[in-house]
This record gives sequence, C-alpha cells and structure tokens, in this order.
Amino acid sequence: PDDENNLIISISSFNLNGAKNSTVNDITVQASISFLSLNMITGKVTSPIVFSLSNLVFRNCSYEQSLSILSFGSLQSSEDITYFFTNVTFSGISFLSKGDLITFQHQLANTVVLDSSTFTSINGGDIYIESANKQDLTIPTKVKITN
Repeated sequence: PDDENNLIISISSFNLNGAKNSTVNDITVQASISFLSLNMITGKVTSPIVFSLSNLVFRNCSYEQSLSILSFGSLQSSEDITYFFTNVTFSGISFLSKGDLITFQHQLANTVVLDSSTFTSINGGDIYIESANKQDLTIPTKVKITN
C-alpha cells in the first residue's frame, strides 16, 4: 500500500477561530499506517487552547516508504496554543526507507511537550524537528522531551 495516503486523521488546515481544547487518547495502532497529519494553522484564539495526544500505542509496524507516523508540518502561530503528548509508546517499529516516528515542523509561541513516552525496538526511525519557515525565525521552534 501507499503508506503516505494511509492516514487515520488528516487535517490540511486548522482554523483557530472558535476552537476549543482537543484530545485524542487511548488508541492502539498495530498496522503500517500514518496516524495523524496536521498542517497549517490559521485564525486567532480568544483563550488558551490545548491539543493533547495521550495513551497512544504504535506497535509492531513496518513501513516500506519514508513517512511520519505523527506529523505536524508547516505549523506557524503566535497564538496561545499548546501541543501536549503524554504516554505515547512506539515499540517494534521498522522503517525500510528511513522515516520519522514524529515530525515537528513548526514555529509556535508555546513549547511542544513530549512527556512520559516510550521508544523501544525502533529500526530506521527518528524524531525530526525543524522550523516551519527558515526565512523568518521570529517565532522559535521548541520541543521539550521529559520522562
């Protein structure tokens, strides 16, 4: 199968106007798919927003093509929005053509947090961090990884 088109959740543009806190939790994936792709933020928030991913398990998956299991690409915003990942497990993951467990390609006012997550038996995969716009670095790219 074409791995990059096998997405469970794909959001090509997210408008913050009227947005509320969002949570994706308690999911186990044991198939060779990309789980989430979130790209481009537009609009303004009137109060802080939290996007939370928790208790996600990716287990015993093999990928033929280079892709990202969790992808946050081209996200640029000075708004008060926080991305929080907790208890995310990657176990028995194999990329035949290098891939990313998580891609953080962003510039956000708040630090992205990856907390209490587990990475075991990973072959050819990494966590990729890059600024969304290398021509304008007024908003930094920040990821905090804690256990």
